[in-house]
Amino acid sequence: MSRSTSFEKCLICGAPCPPGRVTCSDDCHEGFVHDCEQMFGAYKKVIDLETGRAHRVPTREIIEKGLRQVDLKNYPEWEEG
Repeated sequence: MSRSTSFEKCLICGAPCPPGRVTCSDDCHEGFVHDCEQMFGAYKKVIDLETGRAHRVPTREIIEKGLRQVDLKNYPEWEEG
């Protein structure tokens, strides 16, 4: 079975979704973000391939805005510990 990248139903409640979205409403979107943060953490450690520096990027921003290499300089460096 192949997995389609086109979602027709909301990942949270199963209702029909607008084209290009994975959730049907703001409430379901918040539920999706919450679930992702629970599974993957509120922040992700992302390495800038040009500088080799690690940055702390909010999972929510990755979901809502996406992430480009050039934008990593806008996030604080990751501190271990």
